Amino acid sequence: MIVPVYDHSDAVKVFVAKGLWGGRRSIEGYGLGFATEADGLVAGIVYHNFDPDGGVIELTAYSTRRDWLNRNRLRAVFSYPFEQLGVRLCVARISENNTRTLRIWRSFGAELTPIPHLRAEGEAEIVAVLRRDTWENSKFA
Repeated sequence: MIVPVYDHSDAVKVFVAKGLWGGRRSIEGYGLGFATEADGLVAGIVYHNFDPDGGVIELTAYSTRRDWLNRNRLRAVFSYPFEQLGVRLCVARISENNTRTLRIWRSFGAELTPIPHLRAEGEAEIVAVLRRDTWENSKFA
């Protein structure tokens, strides 16, 4: 069973940074994890670059399993920024090659804007922007 991990933010940040960048970079912010008893952390989201005046926060995520995300866990991921922090926008940067994640963000109504060569030379990064009202009116909220 996959359960949320709210009280090990530092471990989640290390998990995400190691998974995405092999530990060559770190990431600051608050980490929300999801874990199993057998495997430990299997997914993590780091909320960072929080701008309380602008009402914007960025999400960076990594997972080792495709089956970790369901409707209840998705609600947990977005309840923190929208309900607890009161942001108006959640932003994520996603490789154009990560079609599964792009499909997920598209399914709840995020605006997806490609920026050529932002991820790497020859690889676009998609900036996903999810507005609070769009999230609240989605079938996932």
